[in-house]
Amino acid sequence: MWYYVVENGIITGKTTAEGSGRLDATVYQESEVGSPPAWPRLHRNALLTASDWTQLSDVSLTADQIAQAKAYRTALRGLPVSQSMATTVTWPTAPDFI
Repeated sequence: MWYYVVENGIITGKTTAEGSGRLDATVYQESEVGSPPAWPRLHRNALLTASDWTQLSDVSLTADQIAQAKAYRTALRGLPVSQSMATTVTWPTAPDFI
């Protein structure tokens, strides 16, 4: 597994060694050496797009399913704030109907 080495908020290189100041390169795929780490927004945005249909007014979901979908989407939107520099990202679990 590859890790980015982060010093003073900038990625300075890549390594296979885990440790402090390391970000999982498979999670931070949009990042580049010489730049600040980019949060993995593309994956998050894809998950949001895949669940957009749950918010349509003519969808046949129960009230409980709609609440589950809203909670899931809220958790996805909250990830950049809560895990902006995490070495790994704990993605919320999608309800089984999504």
